[in-house]
This record gives sequence, structure tokens and C-alpha cells, in this order.
Amino acid sequence: MIKKHIYLDYAATTPTSEHVIKSILPYFSYNFGNTESPHYYGFKAKKDVEYERQLLKLLLNADDGEIVFTSGGTEANNLAIKGIARAQKRKGKNHIIISGIEHSSICCSAGYLEECEGFKVTRLDTSQSGVINLNSLKMAITPETGIISIMYVNNEIGTIQPIKEACNIAKEKNIIFHTDAVQAAGTLKLDVKDLGIDLITISAHKFYGIKGAGALYIKNGIELEPIINGGSQEFSKRGGTLNVPSIIGMATAYEESYSIRIKHYEKMTLLQDYFINRIEKEIPFAKLNGDINNKVPQILNYSFIGFNSKDIIRYLDENGICCSSKSACTTDKNEYSNTLVAMGLNEKELDSAVRFSFGKYNTFEELDYTIKILKHILK
Repeated sequence: MIKKHIYLDYAATTPTSEHVIKSILPYFSYNFGNTESPHYYGFKAKKDVEYERQLLKLLLNADDGEIVFTSGGTEANNLAIKGIARAQKRKGKNHIIISGIEHSSICCSAGYLEECEGFKVTRLDTSQSGVINLNSLKMAITPETGIISIMYVNNEIGTIQPIKEACNIAKEKNIIFHTDAVQAAGTLKLDVKDLGIDLITISAHKFYGIKGAGALYIKNGIELEPIINGGSQEFSKRGGTLNVPSIIGMATAYEESYSIRIKHYEKMTLLQDYFINRIEKEIPFAKLNGDINNKVPQILNYSFIGFNSKDIIRYLDENGICCSSKSACTTDKNEYSNTLVAMGLNEKELDSAVRFSFGKYNTFEELDYTIKILKHILK
């Protein structure tokens, strides 16, 4: 009997680190105050939240007033796309540009604005390796373009987009640029000044924080309309009582992941190379999706031609191995991955695509067992 499942779905979510758990426990008991309350408990909670905000500010190289806490990456992406687009529409700019491989929270936000509020949306094609074409981006820009949003690291194939170059193109045209950096945070260095970006989304549960915590970096001077109206919290950009434990945990998790970022990247690279080498030698009909030379190492996407991904994932799970076929946010939908479709995969490749994503607790022994079971299943 299997006592413990092998977890190879870190791109979906990560386990909360023990250090983070210890850091947030006091905020469920004696440090339980509302940050807006005018007394000791409120002052204490507000002081601690602001300390964590300063910590994130330093790690991102941001300035005061530029970190807005949210309930996660989806809310932050909604705030970025809808908030900026609506503010820009007042200036006569009703055109949005996104890539064809964005997370569903970006695609659906842009789609909503297109269908319900009259915005025009351009969805950029990608190469067969899942990278946007910068010339296509230049050609898509019009005088009405108000915001461009391109994800930093794709959550299904791990491809790194040319964010800095794309941002420079936007700046030349005085267009606001946003990146969904949810999969990049904790792996790649995020320096908002070096990148030159106007808005960045991060989410705690992707770097060993707790679920329900996210943040949106908003460069000072950028105007956006709130999508959650209420109190004056978060510089009047996001109403609602702050989730203090989540905020404390997110900042703690980001600091922890940032401190071991280089060692973590090296370990993920070793795991990736080992896994790829074994698959290439032992499963010849497996096709790697994406660009092996331009990706983060912890995400691998394979098509096992002639098989069905749902069957593979089910049998892997029955044998104690957890992985997925695409983003967890679209698992219940009866459709292919928009990322793989945008890359031009054929139906057999789409039907058989499986994502393996590694994390800091994985071992080579776990990968050995995974290859063994995978070969047995495909046999």
C-alpha cells in the first residue's frame, strides 16, 4: 500500500513551509487585530503588516506605496487588467494586448471587458516553443492601446517571455505594461526598476506561502479603478479587511524563497536534466513541449503520443504520483490548454500532454519511481 504520494505538481501549488506556518500562528490568536481599529490590537496588526510590506518592497526594489495586497494572483490580475483598462478608457484608449498563452484570470478578464464593456482585445500568437514575437507586438499596438499584459513565466510549459524587451516597446509608445509573474516569483529575480514594469502580480502559494494571499506591484503615478469597493484600505485601491495572517505568511515565504533562490534553481536544473535524460532514453515517443533553452527548470510538459493524458494522470495517481495536464484553474473545463493550442500542437499532442513540475522537496529517487511507473503504464 502506498503510504505517501509523490508530488510533481508544484506549479499548481506548493506546501506551506514550516517557517511560514510558525510565523503566522500568532495572528490567529493573540495578534488577531483589525488593522483599521484605533487601539492596541489594531495598531499592532497594522504595524506588522506595514513591516511585511516594507520587506516585499525591498525584495522587489519598489518604492513606498507601490505594494497592494490582494487575495491571490487571480484578484491581482483582475485588478491590473480591469482597473487599468477602465482608467485608460477615460483617456480614449480602449485597446488591450495580451499573449495567447496567458493564465485564465488574464484571458477571462480581457474577454469580459471585450464582451461586456466594448474593449478591443488583441491576443498575440506565439512560436512553436511558446514565445511571443516582439515584432508582432509592435504591429499590434494602436493609438488606442491602453495596456499590454504578458506573463513572465508560462505556468504550463515554463517558457520565459522576453519581458524586458516587451516592456521597452510599451514604454516607447507610453503604454502601461503588466506582467503576471506568479510562476516567476521565487525562481527568477524580480527587480521592478531593472525590468521597468508598471505592474507585477505575485501569489504566495506558488513559493511556499499560504493560499489566499497575493500582491500587485503598482508603480507610483499609475491610475487604476478599484474592482473591490469598500473601505480605504490598500491606498484606496482594494477595499476590505486585510487578511493579516496571509500577508505575514506571504512576505515571510517570499523572503525565504528569495534567500535560497540560486540554490533552488540549481537543484531544479539537476532534477530537470535527470528527468529529461531518462525520458529521452527510455520513452522514445515522448515529445517535450516548449523551449528547453529558454525556460525555468521546474516545469516540464510532455506529450506521450498515442495515449490520453487523463488516463496517464489517473494511473499515475493510483500508483502514488501526482501531476496534471494543465493549469489547475482550468482543469474542470472540457477544453485543451490554451497555451498548447497557441503553440500549434496537433490533436494527438494535445490529447496526450502531461505537466510535471518539481519543488524543493523532490528527490531523484522519486523521479526514478515516476519513470518506472510511467513506463509500466505506457507499456
